[in-house]
Amino acid sequence: MVLVLKADALIGCSGFVGSSLRRQRPFAARFNSANIETARGRAFGQVVCAAAPATMWAANRDPEADLANLQRLMAVVRLVDAESVSREYV
Repeated sequence: MVLVLKADALIGCSGFVGSSLRRQRPFAARFNSANIETARGRAFGQVVCAAAPATMWAANRDPEADLANLQRLMAVVRLVDAESVSREYV
C-alpha cells in the first residue's frame, strides 16, 4: 500500500487570522477572495478556513453584501474535497 499525502490548504490567507496562521506553518495552497474560485473541485488533506469576515460593523452596515460574501465562500468550500476541515477563530 502506498501512502499519498495530500497538500494542505488555507482559505483566507491574506486576512488577519489567515496571515497569522500562515506565519505559524506552511500551506501548499493559499486562497483569498481574489483566487478562491480556483479551489473549486480540488482535493486537499486538511483545509483550514479563516475566511469568514470579522468586521461586525461592515456586516451590520450592509447585511446583504455580507451574506453574498459568505454564500460565495460556502459555494466553493462545498466543492472542495478535504480529508478534514478546520475553522479558525481568534
